[in-house]
Amino acid sequence: MTTISNSFEGGTNATAITTGNSGGASGAGFDMVNASGTIAYTSTSPLTDDMSALLTAGATQSPFLRWDSTSWPGASEVWFRGYFEVSDATPTSNFVLVSFKESDGSTTGCDVRLTTAGKIQLRAPSTERYLSTYTVAANTPFRLEVHVVSSASVGRIEARLFYGANLNGTTPAEAFGSSSTNWDTGNGTVAAVNFGCCTTPGQDGYTLKLDGVALADDDWLGPESFTPPPSGANIIVSNSFEGGTDGAALTTGNSGGASGAGFDMVN
Repeated sequence: MTTISNSFEGGTNATAITTGNSGGASGAGFDMVNASGTIAYTSTSPLTDDMSALLTAGATQSPFLRWDSTSWPGASEVWFRGYFEVSDATPTSNFVLVSFKESDGSTTGCDVRLTTAGKIQLRAPSTERYLSTYTVAANTPFRLEVHVVSSASVGRIEARLFYGANLNGTTPAEAFGSSSTNWDTGNGTVAAVNFGCCTTPGQDGYTLKLDGVALADDDWLGPESFTPPPSGANIIVSNSFEGGTDGAALTTGNSGGASGAGFDMVN
């Protein structure tokens, strides 16, 4: 069983998020930061705890974060969790919030979009299969959990939404999709996941807050359970090197993940 997560709690307000500074006390560092636009830590109205990520996109920009084979071993069945908040619930363009990549790391097997009507849309592979009843509200956080079975013939995709007083609940406010209906959701392996503004919302100054992201291969993840160290406590960071690949050069980008706290410099 593999679970990786990132709380953003190890970041510093207004500092740009990079592969090198995204791990440590936050959890599994990101393997790619697509700073088309800006991606920074923010302590202003965080979605959970004390720090979130703030992604800002221009009309043609698509800032997003990614876990791939550097941190994630790949799996045929995955569960994703993320907390989201958007500045405009009805963007100019439908845009992808979460994209599940096939074994080559680049082909999209299935994805999740926010539509121009403010609905959460599940697509497999690039065709709408399910649409939420819930309409997202601007500047209002929601928790999205997605379950994907990757297969060209017996694939599955389903989602759960949590919001309002139930943002950190265990019973979803809405569940949609299906655990039994067959779709083409990929080629049998989810090798990478992108999350954020994976495609452009189509308007200048569009912002998306992101928090409590996680990926697992065994079950629904539930609410984030980050526990900060007590005041005055020593902070311990460690690295076991167990997430590495034999013979691969060690870098700041691949040193975190399953190994522990990624290194901030590799000389």
